[in-house]
Amino acid sequence: MRRRIAIVGSGQRVVEAALPVLATLEEELELTGVYSRRAKTLDVDGRSHEVEPLDALDRARMQELDVLYLVVSKPAVPAVLAHLAAQSPTKVELLIETPVVLPRHLPKARLLRRFKSAAVTEDCYDLPIFGVIDASVASDELGAVRTATLSRSAYAYHGVAMLKRIFKESRIVRATRRTRPPERQGQFQWEREYHFKGGGRGITHDPRDYTQGSIHIECDRGSLADHEPPGSASHSANCHAIEVLRDGSAAIGIRAGSKTQLFDEAERSLLGSPQSGAVDPARPWAWMDGMKRVGFRRLLQRIAAGGSAYSVINALDDALIDYHLEKFGRYVPNPFTSARGVGLRPFLPKSPSEHRRAQD
Repeated sequence: MRRRIAIVGSGQRVVEAALPVLATLEEELELTGVYSRRAKTLDVDGRSHEVEPLDALDRARMQELDVLYLVVSKPAVPAVLAHLAAQSPTKVELLIETPVVLPRHLPKARLLRRFKSAAVTEDCYDLPIFGVIDASVASDELGAVRTATLSRSAYAYHGVAMLKRIFKESRIVRATRRTRPPERQGQFQWEREYHFKGGGRGITHDPRDYTQGSIHIECDRGSLADHEPPGSASHSANCHAIEVLRDGSAAIGIRAGSKTQLFDEAERSLLGSPQSGAVDPARPWAWMDGMKRVGFRRLLQRIAAGGSAYSVINALDDALIDYHLEKFGRYVPNPFTSARGVGLRPFLPKSPSEHRRAQD
């Protein structure tokens, strides 16, 4: 049985990702409506979608939904959440975009408890590159992941989520943001360093530029990279390639070391073309727009099958870490800086998986 989903929002993310992805999932998800501040028509890939005013999403319509996807501007989230929470959404799973709420709006996160459950559409966590990296690391050819460097390929709180995905660890015990001296800036200006509870170290280089983005994962007995790592990098002699597999100009899969993952027909249709000006179309970041659509599709497939998306507590944590690095240049978790410690936990919603366990 198809699950019924509606969208609140009509901006770029809806036009370029949500509607094209949902068009490939019509057997799993039924799109029942799109709502925004004002009525309009969206033309996407030859289909017209009539957008209704948000007030049209009343209690009666809310009762017909299984899933609601909220994707509006960050400042608008509190007011829109308040409207939706007033429509008795107790049977609806909410999917909300990162960063959930801005740090100054953290108390508004309590509104999420009005829904049956809530989770976050952090599609960077579901990028197809990570599945094949997992397979390569799990083969035991490389050993445990020790350091992951995302150079110009990670953005703010999304980068935090990506590193959490690589290390399979959600707790960051400290982080710093440093400015490189002008004579050493070269391809990037800032370096962020994250230390995980399990001992892993993540590094990101800013500013983000997917045309030049790269990844290098160093493990106990070797490494994975989508470029030729510097000669001084550890295990460079045992470095295995990460690359996009292509058939002509089309991306057909991803390889990491000896492991390969091919895209299905629907995923290929969402990948599009590499970004203009990319230094190497074999790097995943050259296809980042399409990769995120594929990640979003896999996320929605999991939701349609009864699974979960990224947790609200993780997304709020990512946003607070990013906020402190931007404002102070360092982050140490404590009751006042962590989403797990600012008194929000009792007010946060259940994730879909937590709700199912409560029902069992």
